[in-house]
Amino acid sequence: MQVAYAFALVALLAFAAPAANARSLKQDSSSITDADILNFALNLECLEAQFYSCAVYGQPLSAELTGNGPAPIGCQSANFTNDDIYSIAMDVANNEIAHVNYLRNALGNYSVQCPLVNIGSAFSDAANAVLNTTLSPSFSPYVNDLYFLHGAFIFEDVGVTAYKGALTSFQSKDIMLAAAGECFLPFGCSNMLSTIFFHHFVYICLNCSHICIKQFCIGLPAPIAAEIQYAANTQCLFAGIMAVEAYHAGYVRTALIQNGDVMTPYGVNVTTIVNAISAGRDMLDNKTVDTVDDEGIYNANTGDYILTPVDGNAVAYSRTPAQVLDVVYLGSASTPGGFFPNGVNGKIQ
Repeated sequence: MQVAYAFALVALLAFAAPAANARSLKQDSSSITDADILNFALNLECLEAQFYSCAVYGQPLSAELTGNGPAPIGCQSANFTNDDIYSIAMDVANNEIAHVNYLRNALGNYSVQCPLVNIGSAFSDAANAVLNTTLSPSFSPYVNDLYFLHGAFIFEDVGVTAYKGALTSFQSKDIMLAAAGECFLPFGCSNMLSTIFFHHFVYICLNCSHICIKQFCIGLPAPIAAEIQYAANTQCLFAGIMAVEAYHAGYVRTALIQNGDVMTPYGVNVTTIVNAISAGRDMLDNKTVDTVDDEGIYNANTGDYILTPVDGNAVAYSRTPAQVLDVVYLGSASTPGGFFPNGVNGKIQ
């Protein structure tokens, strides 16, 4: 009975899959494509990579990495005195630089230039905004190790939520469903068991093994097999980068928690500033969508520290591109400013 039910379910899934040609989904110019989403991510990676490269190495990204984009505003090396923090900062910098290179290579001729980024005065503007005052001296993440961690905190949680949100926006899931329909209906499948596993892969989308994917593509026409491989590559690329961003965010949060009681020259401790940054991000992106998608490092109601900002199911929060721009523009997605004085490049603005 269970086997019969499984066969019936597979057949139902196959006939329910979109029958449209998968290639037309990727070529629909009226919609946002996967390449547009990857380019949006490239803008964010350019910002992070420029910040970390300047802080650690004292120099911006090369022209090759930026696609001959403009030099950043405010590039300078940070005054690291803690060898452990410097070592980890270097590792993060190398990761972010690699992300820019990876995305640019993945996009090829479709990649956008890195936009103009402000990694100088934008930090003090952000600090003044979240603390609702004009700080003196002006906040700079390059002053010392602890301030560097504050600067990193501004970016890292936003990066994780941006990638999480983008994973639900890819057309690849539609491409894969359409390809699955074409696999099962016009061309048939020689092995029913393979079909079951294939549909399991399509709908659950947990297996990023290229070998596994290629096995399912055996016997399919080359264009259809290419669409399946493209879909898997794109989503696995994004999921992989999101995981690394989460590692970065976890370290930054841990280091800030460990220094939470340290008093700053601004008359408040580290925890107060970090929680203010989180509240400020949440306030900014609520202009677009009124949701809770941010948490600081300390819950005053419970008296507990917060390592992972998650929803009730312990799942990472998501941000839409507009919400991300609300935050990095320090105001509204419709008005460039903040860390991107001239806005981001690409179709998603």
